[in-house]
Amino acid sequence: MKAATDKDRPQVIKTVRAVLNVPESISLDSMIEGPFTLPRSKYLFFEGEAATDLFIVLNGTMKAIRSMSDGDEIVVRFHYPNEAIWTDVFHDARRTTTVSALEPSTFCSVPYKELDRLISVSEQVQRCCYNSLSRVIKQDRNFISMLARSNACERVCCYLLSLYNRQVSKGAHVYLPMSRTEMASHLGLATETVSRVLSKLQDEKVIDADRQWLDVLDIPHLYSLAGMTQPVVRLAEVA
Repeated sequence: MKAATDKDRPQVIKTVRAVLNVPESISLDSMIEGPFTLPRSKYLFFEGEAATDLFIVLNGTMKAIRSMSDGDEIVVRFHYPNEAIWTDVFHDARRTTTVSALEPSTFCSVPYKELDRLISVSEQVQRCCYNSLSRVIKQDRNFISMLARSNACERVCCYLLSLYNRQVSKGAHVYLPMSRTEMASHLGLATETVSRVLSKLQDEKVIDADRQWLDVLDIPHLYSLAGMTQPVVRLAEVA
Protein backbone atom coordinates (compact mmCIF):
# COMPACT_ATOMS: atom_id res chain seq x y z
CA MET A 1 0.00 0.00 0.00
CA LYS A 2 1.44 3.38 -0.93
CA ALA A 3 0.28 6.98 -1.20
CA ALA A 4 -0.85 8.23 -4.60
CA THR A 5 0.31 11.58 -5.94
CA ASP A 6 -0.87 14.91 -4.55
CA LYS A 7 -2.35 15.85 -7.92
CA ASP A 8 -5.12 13.32 -7.25
CA ARG A 9 -6.13 15.03 -4.02
CA PRO A 10 -8.77 17.47 -5.43
CA GLN A 11 -10.64 14.63 -7.14
CA VAL A 12 -10.48 12.56 -3.94
CA ILE A 13 -12.08 15.39 -1.95
CA LYS A 14 -14.75 15.78 -4.64
CA THR A 15 -15.52 12.04 -4.53
CA VAL A 16 -15.76 11.91 -0.73
CA ARG A 17 -18.00 14.98 -0.76
CA ALA A 18 -20.33 13.26 -3.22
CA VAL A 19 -20.31 9.86 -1.46
CA LEU A 20 -21.09 11.39 1.97
CA ASN A 21 -23.18 14.29 0.63
CA VAL A 22 -21.02 16.81 2.50
CA PRO A 23 -22.03 20.49 2.02
CA GLU A 24 -19.53 22.73 0.24
CA SER A 25 -19.37 24.90 3.35
CA ILE A 26 -17.52 22.13 5.24
CA SER A 27 -13.81 21.70 4.53
CA LEU A 28 -12.76 18.06 4.11
CA ASP A 29 -9.06 18.33 3.36
CA SER A 30 -7.85 17.67 6.90
CA MET A 31 -10.33 14.81 7.46
CA ILE A 32 -9.37 12.61 4.52
CA GLU A 33 -6.39 10.27 4.48
CA GLY A 34 -5.02 9.26 1.09
CA PRO A 35 -5.40 8.52 -1.73
CA PHE A 36 -3.50 5.25 -1.48
CA THR A 37 -2.89 2.54 -4.04
CA LEU A 38 -3.46 -1.15 -3.34
CA PRO A 39 -1.88 -3.72 -5.70
CA ARG A 40 -3.89 -6.66 -6.96
CA SER A 41 -4.45 -9.39 -4.32
CA LYS A 42 -3.13 -7.19 -1.49
CA TYR A 43 -5.28 -6.74 1.61
CA LEU A 44 -6.97 -3.57 2.80
CA PHE A 45 -7.90 -5.05 6.18
CA PHE A 46 -8.56 -8.38 7.87
CA GLU A 47 -11.58 -9.86 9.61
CA GLY A 48 -11.36 -9.23 13.37
CA GLU A 49 -9.16 -6.13 13.11
CA ALA A 50 -10.12 -2.96 14.94
CA ALA A 51 -12.33 -0.79 12.71
CA THR A 52 -11.22 2.83 12.95
CA ASP A 53 -11.84 4.25 9.46
CA LEU A 54 -14.47 4.39 6.75
CA PHE A 55 -12.81 3.35 3.48
CA ILE A 56 -13.95 4.68 0.11
CA VAL A 57 -13.00 2.93 -3.15
CA LEU A 58 -11.86 5.46 -5.74
CA ASN A 59 -10.78 3.20 -8.60
CA GLY A 60 -10.62 -0.55 -9.14
CA THR A 61 -12.65 -3.28 -7.45
CA MET A 62 -12.29 -5.01 -4.10
CA LYS A 63 -13.82 -8.16 -2.67
CA ALA A 64 -14.94 -8.91 0.88
CA ILE A 65 -14.61 -12.47 2.16
CA ARG A 66 -15.76 -14.08 5.38
CA SER A 67 -14.18 -17.12 7.03
CA MET A 68 -16.52 -19.98 7.92
CA SER A 69 -16.24 -22.30 10.92
CA ASP A 70 -15.11 -25.18 8.67
CA GLY A 71 -12.22 -23.12 7.32
CA ASP A 72 -13.82 -22.26 3.98
CA GLU A 73 -14.00 -18.66 2.76
CA ILE A 74 -16.93 -17.16 0.88
CA VAL A 75 -17.09 -13.96 -1.13
CA VAL A 76 -19.84 -11.94 0.53
CA ARG A 77 -19.60 -8.69 -1.42
CA PHE A 78 -17.77 -6.77 -4.11
CA HIS A 79 -16.89 -3.10 -3.63
CA TYR A 80 -16.82 -0.83 -6.67
CA PRO A 81 -15.49 2.70 -7.47
CA ASN A 82 -17.11 5.66 -5.72
CA GLU A 83 -18.51 3.42 -2.98
CA ALA A 84 -17.88 3.50 0.75
CA ILE A 85 -17.31 0.18 2.53
CA TRP A 86 -20.19 0.52 5.00
CA THR A 87 -20.51 -3.11 6.07
CA ASP A 88 -18.29 -2.82 9.15
CA VAL A 89 -19.35 0.64 10.31
CA PHE A 90 -20.08 0.76 14.04
CA HIS A 91 -20.17 -3.07 14.28
CA ASP A 92 -18.52 -3.78 17.62
CA ALA A 93 -15.48 -1.77 16.47
CA ARG A 94 -14.20 -4.93 14.69
CA ARG A 95 -14.04 -5.81 11.02
CA THR A 96 -16.50 -8.53 10.05
CA THR A 97 -14.88 -9.29 6.68
CA THR A 98 -11.46 -9.40 5.03
CA VAL A 99 -11.16 -7.04 2.05
CA SER A 100 -8.58 -7.30 -0.72
CA ALA A 101 -8.04 -5.79 -4.18
CA LEU A 102 -9.34 -7.75 -7.18
CA GLU A 103 -7.25 -5.48 -9.41
CA PRO A 104 -4.91 -2.52 -8.82
CA SER A 105 -7.11 -0.12 -6.85
CA THR A 106 -7.00 3.26 -5.14
CA PHE A 107 -8.84 4.26 -2.01
CA CYS A 108 -8.99 6.87 0.72
CA SER A 109 -10.29 6.84 4.27
CA VAL A 110 -12.13 9.01 6.76
CA PRO A 111 -11.46 8.21 10.44
CA TYR A 112 -14.66 7.35 12.30
CA LYS A 113 -14.01 10.16 14.76
CA GLU A 114 -14.10 12.62 11.83
CA LEU A 115 -17.21 10.94 10.43
CA ASP A 116 -18.89 11.30 13.83
CA ARG A 117 -18.03 15.00 13.77
CA LEU A 118 -19.46 15.41 10.27
CA ILE A 119 -22.67 13.67 11.33
CA SER A 120 -22.99 15.95 14.35
CA VAL A 121 -22.66 19.16 12.33
CA SER A 122 -24.49 18.25 9.12
CA GLU A 123 -27.98 16.82 8.82
CA GLN A 124 -27.20 16.07 5.16
CA VAL A 125 -24.29 13.82 6.10
CA GLN A 126 -26.32 12.20 8.87
CA ARG A 127 -29.14 11.41 6.46
CA CYS A 128 -26.69 10.13 3.83
CA CYS A 129 -25.04 7.76 6.32
CA TYR A 130 -28.38 6.41 7.53
CA ASN A 131 -29.60 5.96 3.95
CA SER A 132 -26.37 4.22 2.93
CA LEU A 133 -26.50 1.81 5.87
CA SER A 134 -30.17 1.10 5.13
CA ARG A 135 -29.29 0.41 1.49
CA VAL A 136 -26.60 -2.10 2.54
CA ILE A 137 -29.12 -3.90 4.75
CA LYS A 138 -31.64 -3.94 1.89
CA GLN A 139 -29.04 -5.25 -0.56
CA ASP A 140 -28.13 -8.07 1.81
CA ARG A 141 -31.78 -8.95 2.36
CA ASN A 142 -32.51 -8.96 -1.37
CA PHE A 143 -29.42 -11.05 -2.04
CA ILE A 144 -30.35 -13.65 0.58
CA SER A 145 -33.85 -13.85 -0.89
CA MET A 146 -32.38 -14.33 -4.35
CA LEU A 147 -30.15 -17.18 -3.14
CA ALA A 148 -33.05 -18.84 -1.35
CA ARG A 149 -35.46 -18.77 -4.27
CA SER A 150 -33.36 -18.99 -7.42
CA ASN A 151 -31.88 -21.89 -9.34
CA ALA A 152 -28.34 -21.64 -10.76
CA CYS A 153 -29.34 -20.01 -14.04
CA GLU A 154 -31.52 -17.45 -12.28
CA ARG A 155 -28.76 -16.58 -9.81
CA VAL A 156 -26.20 -15.98 -12.55
CA CYS A 157 -28.64 -14.00 -14.70
CA CYS A 158 -29.76 -11.89 -11.76
CA TYR A 159 -26.16 -11.13 -10.88
CA LEU A 160 -25.27 -10.20 -14.47
CA LEU A 161 -28.27 -7.86 -14.51
CA SER A 162 -27.09 -6.23 -11.31
CA LEU A 163 -23.68 -5.58 -12.91
CA TYR A 164 -25.32 -4.33 -16.09
CA ASN A 165 -27.51 -1.88 -14.19
CA ARG A 166 -24.53 -0.70 -12.14
CA GLN A 167 -22.57 0.03 -15.32
CA VAL A 168 -25.50 1.01 -17.57
CA SER A 169 -24.02 4.44 -18.31
CA LYS A 170 -21.25 2.63 -20.23
CA GLY A 171 -23.75 0.92 -22.52
CA ALA A 172 -24.15 -2.83 -22.88
CA HIS A 173 -20.44 -3.48 -22.26
CA VAL A 174 -20.06 -4.94 -18.75
CA TYR A 175 -16.73 -5.28 -16.95
CA LEU A 176 -16.22 -8.47 -14.91
CA PRO A 177 -13.26 -7.89 -12.58
CA MET A 178 -13.89 -11.11 -10.64
CA SER A 179 -12.91 -14.62 -11.68
CA ARG A 180 -15.50 -17.32 -12.36
CA THR A 181 -14.47 -18.93 -9.05
CA GLU A 182 -15.06 -15.69 -7.14
CA MET A 183 -18.42 -15.20 -8.83
CA ALA A 184 -19.36 -18.78 -7.97
CA SER A 185 -18.38 -18.29 -4.31
CA HIS A 186 -20.48 -15.14 -4.14
CA LEU A 187 -23.51 -16.88 -5.66
CA GLY A 188 -23.20 -20.10 -3.66
CA LEU A 189 -22.50 -22.20 -6.75
CA ALA A 190 -19.73 -24.40 -8.12
CA THR A 191 -17.29 -22.79 -10.55
CA GLU A 192 -18.23 -25.36 -13.19
CA THR A 193 -21.90 -24.43 -12.83
CA VAL A 194 -21.22 -20.71 -13.39
CA SER A 195 -19.07 -21.50 -16.44
CA ARG A 196 -21.78 -23.79 -17.83
CA VAL A 197 -24.51 -21.13 -17.40
CA LEU A 198 -22.35 -18.45 -19.04
CA SER A 199 -21.63 -20.79 -21.97
CA LYS A 200 -25.35 -21.49 -22.33
CA LEU A 201 -26.16 -17.78 -22.35
CA GLN A 202 -23.51 -17.23 -24.98
CA ASP A 203 -24.79 -20.11 -27.14
CA GLU A 204 -28.30 -18.63 -26.94
CA LYS A 205 -26.88 -15.21 -27.94
CA VAL A 206 -28.11 -13.58 -24.74
CA ILE A 207 -24.57 -12.41 -23.98
CA ASP A 208 -21.19 -12.30 -25.66
CA ALA A 209 -18.50 -12.87 -23.04
CA ASP A 210 -14.77 -13.27 -22.78
CA ARG A 211 -12.64 -13.47 -19.64
CA GLN A 212 -13.34 -10.00 -18.19
CA TRP A 213 -15.83 -8.33 -20.51
CA LEU A 214 -19.41 -9.13 -21.34
CA ASP A 215 -21.81 -7.64 -23.88
CA VAL A 216 -25.50 -7.97 -23.08
CA LEU A 217 -27.18 -8.76 -26.41
CA ASP A 218 -30.73 -9.49 -25.30
CA ILE A 219 -31.84 -7.64 -22.15
CA PRO A 220 -35.49 -8.86 -22.15
CA HIS A 221 -34.38 -12.49 -22.47
CA LEU A 222 -31.85 -12.05 -19.66
CA TYR A 223 -34.59 -10.71 -17.38
CA SER A 224 -36.81 -13.63 -18.36
CA LEU A 225 -34.10 -16.18 -17.55
CA ALA A 226 -33.58 -14.45 -14.21
CA GLY A 227 -37.25 -15.10 -13.47
CA MET A 228 -38.01 -11.40 -13.35
CA THR A 229 -39.85 -8.74 -15.25
CA GLN A 230 -37.87 -5.66 -16.22
CA PRO A 231 -38.10 -3.43 -13.13
CA VAL A 232 -38.23 0.31 -12.71
CA VAL A 233 -35.66 0.10 -9.88
CA ARG A 234 -32.14 -0.93 -10.83
CA LEU A 235 -31.10 -4.41 -9.79
CA ALA A 236 -27.77 -3.15 -8.40
CA GLU A 237 -29.61 -3.43 -5.09
CA VAL A 238 -28.94 -7.17 -5.05
CA ALA A 239 -25.24 -7.09 -6.01
